[in-house]
Amino acid sequence: MLIELLTRWWMTEDTIPPVKNPLIVAITYGSPRDKLSIGTQRAVEEAAWLWHTYGGCVAYAMPANSYHGSAADEHRMKFALLKSLSVRQERILWGQESMNSISEAEAVKHLAEQRGEKFDAVIVVCTAIHSRGIRLIWRHYFPTVKVVVVCLPDFPEIEPGHQIVIQRSRWAWFAANLVRHAAILLLGLEFAKKFSEPAAD
Repeated sequence: MLIELLTRWWMTEDTIPPVKNPLIVAITYGSPRDKLSIGTQRAVEEAAWLWHTYGGCVAYAMPANSYHGSAADEHRMKFALLKSLSVRQERILWGQESMNSISEAEAVKHLAEQRGEKFDAVIVVCTAIHSRGIRLIWRHYFPTVKVVVVCLPDFPEIEPGHQIVIQRSRWAWFAANLVRHAAILLLGLEFAKKFSEPAAD
């Protein structure tokens, strides 16, 4: 399919270098009230696997743009999943809400600063369509450490009934990421930050 060819052209991914204490970030893709969305669950599972392989800490922001109370609900489900995957509770960083991909990076940066721990890399788990914008954003907020982008295969963030409307269509999601990327490059992160990714319908 054309969208798959465009995604392969658009995506960017890094090889994980030797690291001693990475900050491993599971990007969120919104979730309904009763379960994690497929994209969010896959990102958390990959982050847990990376933690078992490389150590460090696992971090995530709490999205507040899906519905009232979504931040607390998603945190509860993510935290439970990480614990079920044997990630040690004291190595999980959470507690900051976010409204979009830019405020998500800001939130995790704040968590890392609060922790007061020196991380030698930031490994960000995201999806292919999201990857180019994620790299741009996270390198801005973590300029002094290596930012490594790890992509999930396929399109796990796309679900027919997703509460975030643009994540029901590969084409809509691709277009939204392309527009955001151009806005960041042309107008800067501070301008792009004012506009949240579309919330639930």
